[in-house]
Amino acid sequence: MSRARLVALALLLGAGTLAYAAVRPVVSSQEPSTPAATKEHEMLLAAVGEYEGTLTPVMGREDQEPIRIQETITAIGKLWTQSRAELRDRWDEKASL
Repeated sequence: MSRARLVALALLLGAGTLAYAAVRPVVSSQEPSTPAATKEHEMLLAAVGEYEGTLTPVMGREDQEPIRIQETITAIGKLWTQSRAELRDRWDEKASL
């Protein structure tokens, strides 16, 4: 490469670096705010708790036995919930979802 092209490339990279450094504080200070909870979020939080029940398989053999399930729903802040389920078969072996 000729010396003129190298100088032009160096100037271009330097100008780009300075432009990014000037804009970066403005971009990072504009973090999104947390949205307010809505009635749908309240409905999710109303379901927090522990539940027990049975699942009945509908595919495969017809003589399959129902599977016991225990589900725990926990709140994550004011906007989200997390569900954890444990299945137990007739031999009381546990599987988690």
